[in-house]
Amino acid sequence: LERHLNRRETLKENRTATLAEWRQLAA
Repeated sequence: LERHLNRRETLKENRTATLAEWRQLAA
């Protein structure tokens, strides 16, 4: 369960980073 939550947090951080990159590219 702990590993699952950790992976979920990592995915959320990765999505945030990806959105930031796309916004920078579109700017």
